[in-house]
Amino acid sequence: MQRLPLPEPLQRDVQVHLLTLDLQAPLAEADWQLLDDGERRRAQAFWCHADRLRFAATRAALRRLLAHACGRDPRSLCFEAGPHGKPQLQGAGVATPAFNVAHAGRHALVALGHVDCLGVDIECCDAVADWTELAPQLLSPRERLQDPVARPTLPATWAAKEAVLKAMGLGIGEHLGACSVPAVPAHAAPYELELPPHWPALSVWPLPVPHGHVAALAASPSFPLMLQDAA
Repeated sequence: MQRLPLPEPLQRDVQVHLLTLDLQAPLAEADWQLLDDGERRRAQAFWCHADRLRFAATRAALRRLLAHACGRDPRSLCFEAGPHGKPQLQGAGVATPAFNVAHAGRHALVALGHVDCLGVDIECCDAVADWTELAPQLLSPRERLQDPVARPTLPATWAAKEAVLKAMGLGIGEHLGACSVPAVPAHAAPYELELPPHWPALSVWPLPVPHGHVAALAASPSFPLMLQDAA
Protein backbone atom coordinates (compact mmCIF):
# COMPACT_ATOMS: atom_id res chain seq x y z
CA MET A 1 0.00 0.00 0.00
CA GLN A 2 1.44 3.36 -1.07
CA ARG A 3 0.44 6.77 0.25
CA LEU A 4 0.07 9.20 -2.64
CA PRO A 5 1.61 12.68 -2.54
CA LEU A 6 -1.11 15.34 -2.46
CA PRO A 7 -1.11 19.07 -3.24
CA GLU A 8 -0.28 21.29 -0.27
CA PRO A 9 -3.88 22.47 0.35
CA LEU A 10 -4.91 18.85 1.01
CA GLN A 11 -1.93 17.54 2.94
CA ARG A 12 -3.11 18.48 6.44
CA ASP A 13 -6.53 16.90 6.27
CA VAL A 14 -6.59 14.14 3.65
CA GLN A 15 -4.72 10.91 2.91
CA VAL A 16 -5.07 8.79 -0.23
CA HIS A 17 -3.54 5.31 -0.37
CA LEU A 18 -2.97 3.28 -3.55
CA LEU A 19 -3.22 -0.51 -3.61
CA THR A 20 -1.78 -2.49 -6.50
CA LEU A 21 -3.43 -5.89 -6.63
CA ASP A 22 -2.48 -9.26 -8.10
CA LEU A 23 -5.87 -10.30 -9.40
CA GLN A 24 -4.70 -13.87 -10.03
CA ALA A 25 -3.61 -14.44 -6.42
CA PRO A 26 -5.81 -16.20 -3.87
CA LEU A 27 -7.65 -14.09 -1.33
CA ALA A 28 -5.24 -13.19 1.47
CA GLU A 29 -6.26 -14.93 4.69
CA ALA A 30 -5.22 -11.87 6.72
CA ASP A 31 -7.63 -9.72 4.67
CA TRP A 32 -10.45 -12.26 4.88
CA GLN A 33 -10.20 -12.45 8.67
CA LEU A 34 -10.71 -8.69 9.01
CA LEU A 35 -14.07 -8.72 7.22
CA ASP A 36 -17.38 -9.13 9.01
CA ASP A 37 -20.01 -11.67 7.95
CA GLY A 38 -21.84 -9.21 5.71
CA GLU A 39 -18.67 -8.25 3.88
CA ARG A 40 -17.76 -11.90 3.35
CA ARG A 41 -21.20 -12.57 1.89
CA ARG A 42 -20.79 -9.62 -0.45
CA ALA A 43 -17.37 -10.87 -1.54
CA GLN A 44 -18.65 -14.40 -2.14
CA ALA A 45 -21.53 -13.05 -4.23
CA PHE A 46 -19.11 -11.91 -6.94
CA TRP A 47 -18.94 -14.48 -9.72
CA CYS A 48 -15.47 -13.37 -10.88
CA HIS A 49 -12.47 -14.08 -8.65
CA ALA A 50 -10.86 -10.72 -9.56
CA ASP A 51 -13.96 -8.87 -8.33
CA ARG A 52 -13.97 -10.85 -5.08
CA LEU A 53 -10.30 -10.09 -4.49
CA ARG A 54 -10.73 -6.39 -5.34
CA PHE A 55 -13.59 -6.04 -2.88
CA ALA A 56 -11.97 -8.00 -0.04
CA ALA A 57 -8.53 -6.40 -0.36
CA THR A 58 -9.92 -2.87 -0.61
CA ARG A 59 -12.29 -3.35 2.31
CA ALA A 60 -9.54 -4.84 4.47
CA ALA A 61 -7.24 -1.91 3.64
CA LEU A 62 -10.01 0.52 4.55
CA ARG A 63 -10.50 -1.23 7.89
CA ARG A 64 -6.78 -1.08 8.69
CA LEU A 65 -6.51 2.61 7.82
CA LEU A 66 -9.67 3.63 9.67
CA ALA A 67 -8.69 1.58 12.72
CA HIS A 68 -5.29 3.27 12.82
CA ALA A 69 -6.88 6.72 12.53
CA CYS A 70 -9.45 5.96 15.25
CA GLY A 71 -7.21 3.92 17.58
CA ARG A 72 -9.40 0.82 17.30
CA ASP A 73 -9.18 -2.83 16.31
CA PRO A 74 -9.96 -3.20 12.56
CA ARG A 75 -12.35 -6.07 13.32
CA SER A 76 -14.37 -3.92 15.73
CA LEU A 77 -15.47 -1.43 13.07
CA CYS A 78 -19.11 -1.59 11.99
CA PHE A 79 -20.47 0.19 8.94
CA GLU A 80 -23.93 1.54 8.21
CA ALA A 81 -25.64 3.41 5.40
CA GLY A 82 -25.57 7.17 5.88
CA PRO A 83 -27.47 9.84 3.92
CA HIS A 84 -28.27 8.69 0.37
CA GLY A 85 -26.91 5.22 1.29
CA LYS A 86 -23.24 6.26 1.47
CA PRO A 87 -21.34 3.96 3.89
CA GLN A 88 -20.18 5.42 7.20
CA LEU A 89 -18.97 4.10 10.53
CA GLN A 90 -21.61 3.35 13.12
CA GLY A 91 -21.51 5.94 15.85
CA ALA A 92 -19.36 8.23 13.73
CA GLY A 93 -18.62 11.56 15.39
CA VAL A 94 -16.73 14.73 14.53
CA ALA A 95 -13.41 13.04 15.32
CA THR A 96 -14.08 10.16 12.90
CA PRO A 97 -12.59 10.69 9.44
CA ALA A 98 -14.72 10.58 6.33
CA PHE A 99 -13.69 7.88 3.88
CA ASN A 100 -14.23 6.67 0.36
CA VAL A 101 -12.81 3.94 -1.88
CA ALA A 102 -12.56 3.28 -5.61
CA HIS A 103 -10.95 0.69 -7.84
CA ALA A 104 -10.26 0.06 -11.50
CA GLY A 105 -8.32 -2.83 -12.99
CA ARG A 106 -5.41 -3.79 -10.72
CA HIS A 107 -5.53 -0.60 -8.66
CA ALA A 108 -7.63 0.64 -5.75
CA LEU A 109 -7.71 3.89 -3.82
CA VAL A 110 -8.65 4.45 -0.17
CA ALA A 111 -9.17 8.07 0.90
CA LEU A 112 -9.53 9.31 4.49
CA GLY A 113 -10.03 12.89 5.60
CA HIS A 114 -11.32 15.19 8.32
CA VAL A 115 -13.64 16.94 5.88
CA ASP A 116 -17.40 17.24 5.55
CA CYS A 117 -17.53 15.46 2.19
CA LEU A 118 -14.95 13.18 0.56
CA GLY A 119 -15.04 11.24 -2.69
CA VAL A 120 -12.46 9.49 -4.83
CA ASP A 121 -12.55 7.80 -8.23
CA ILE A 122 -10.11 6.03 -10.55
CA GLU A 123 -10.71 5.06 -14.16
CA CYS A 124 -8.79 3.04 -16.77
CA CYS A 125 -7.92 4.97 -19.93
CA ASP A 126 -8.42 1.82 -21.97
CA ALA A 127 -8.22 2.45 -25.68
CA VAL A 128 -10.45 -0.59 -26.21
CA ALA A 129 -13.27 0.91 -24.17
CA ASP A 130 -15.62 3.08 -26.22
CA TRP A 131 -15.90 6.10 -23.95
CA THR A 132 -17.70 8.03 -26.69
CA GLU A 133 -20.77 5.87 -26.10
CA LEU A 134 -20.93 7.31 -22.58
CA ALA A 135 -20.73 10.94 -23.72
CA PRO A 136 -24.51 11.57 -23.85
CA GLN A 137 -24.85 10.41 -20.25
CA LEU A 138 -21.63 12.06 -19.02
CA LEU A 139 -21.55 15.52 -20.57
CA SER A 140 -23.47 18.58 -19.42
CA PRO A 141 -25.21 20.83 -21.99
CA ARG A 142 -22.25 23.26 -21.82
CA GLU A 143 -19.72 20.47 -22.35
CA ARG A 144 -21.56 19.23 -25.42
CA LEU A 145 -21.03 22.66 -27.00
CA GLN A 146 -17.27 22.55 -26.49
CA ASP A 147 -14.85 21.75 -29.26
CA PRO A 148 -13.99 18.05 -28.67
CA VAL A 149 -10.30 18.91 -29.12
CA ALA A 150 -10.43 21.41 -26.21
CA ARG A 151 -12.63 19.21 -24.04
CA PRO A 152 -10.97 17.19 -21.24
CA THR A 153 -10.62 13.49 -21.97
CA LEU A 154 -13.76 11.57 -21.16
CA PRO A 155 -12.08 9.31 -18.54
CA ALA A 156 -10.74 12.39 -16.71
CA THR A 157 -14.15 14.07 -16.89
CA TRP A 158 -15.83 10.93 -15.55
CA ALA A 159 -13.32 10.59 -12.68
CA ALA A 160 -13.76 14.21 -11.60
CA LYS A 161 -17.55 14.06 -11.73
CA GLU A 162 -17.81 10.68 -10.01
CA ALA A 163 -15.53 11.89 -7.20
CA VAL A 164 -17.88 14.87 -6.70
CA LEU A 165 -21.01 12.72 -6.68
CA LYS A 166 -19.47 10.13 -4.36
CA ALA A 167 -18.44 12.91 -1.97
CA MET A 168 -22.07 14.04 -1.84
CA GLY A 169 -23.52 10.54 -1.82
CA LEU A 170 -25.54 11.18 -4.99
CA GLY A 171 -26.36 8.66 -7.68
CA ILE A 172 -24.11 8.61 -10.73
CA GLY A 173 -26.62 8.01 -13.48
CA GLU A 174 -28.96 10.91 -12.80
CA HIS A 175 -26.42 13.60 -11.84
CA LEU A 176 -23.39 13.29 -14.15
CA GLY A 177 -24.73 15.95 -16.51
CA ALA A 178 -25.52 18.40 -13.71
CA CYS A 179 -21.92 19.63 -13.34
CA SER A 180 -19.35 20.72 -15.90
CA VAL A 181 -15.58 20.17 -16.13
CA PRO A 182 -14.52 22.74 -18.74
CA ALA A 183 -10.75 22.21 -18.64
CA VAL A 184 -8.01 19.78 -17.65
CA PRO A 185 -6.07 21.17 -14.66
CA ALA A 186 -2.37 21.87 -14.73
CA HIS A 187 -0.09 19.74 -12.58
CA ALA A 188 -1.06 19.93 -8.87
CA ALA A 189 -3.90 22.37 -9.63
CA PRO A 190 -7.60 21.78 -8.95
CA TYR A 191 -10.14 21.09 -11.64
CA GLU A 192 -12.29 23.93 -12.85
CA LEU A 193 -15.83 22.99 -11.93
CA GLU A 194 -19.26 24.42 -12.50
CA LEU A 195 -21.65 22.98 -9.92
CA PRO A 196 -25.35 23.69 -9.34
CA PRO A 197 -25.74 26.59 -6.87
CA HIS A 198 -27.43 24.45 -4.21
CA TRP A 199 -24.55 21.93 -4.08
CA PRO A 200 -21.90 22.29 -1.35
CA ALA A 201 -18.54 23.90 -2.04
CA LEU A 202 -16.10 21.24 -3.23
CA SER A 203 -12.61 21.26 -4.67
CA VAL A 204 -11.52 18.48 -7.02
CA TRP A 205 -7.91 17.53 -7.65
CA PRO A 206 -6.25 15.05 -10.02
CA LEU A 207 -4.30 12.26 -8.33
CA PRO A 208 -0.93 10.80 -9.41
CA VAL A 209 -1.86 7.23 -10.34
CA PRO A 210 -0.15 4.61 -12.54
CA HIS A 211 0.10 5.10 -16.30
CA GLY A 212 -3.08 4.19 -18.15
CA HIS A 213 -5.33 5.48 -15.36
CA VAL A 214 -6.78 8.79 -14.23
CA ALA A 215 -8.09 9.57 -10.77
CA ALA A 216 -9.63 12.47 -8.88
CA LEU A 217 -10.32 13.43 -5.28
CA ALA A 218 -13.20 15.68 -4.21
CA ALA A 219 -13.18 17.28 -0.76
CA SER A 220 -15.06 19.98 1.11
CA PRO A 221 -13.70 22.35 3.78
CA SER A 222 -12.03 20.58 6.67
CA PHE A 223 -12.71 20.19 10.35
CA PRO A 224 -10.15 21.85 12.68
CA LEU A 225 -8.41 18.51 13.27
CA MET A 226 -5.23 16.87 12.10
CA LEU A 227 -5.51 13.38 10.58
CA GLN A 228 -3.01 11.05 12.23
CA ASP A 229 -0.49 9.63 9.78
CA ALA A 230 -1.23 6.03 8.84
CA ALA A 231 1.52 3.47 9.25
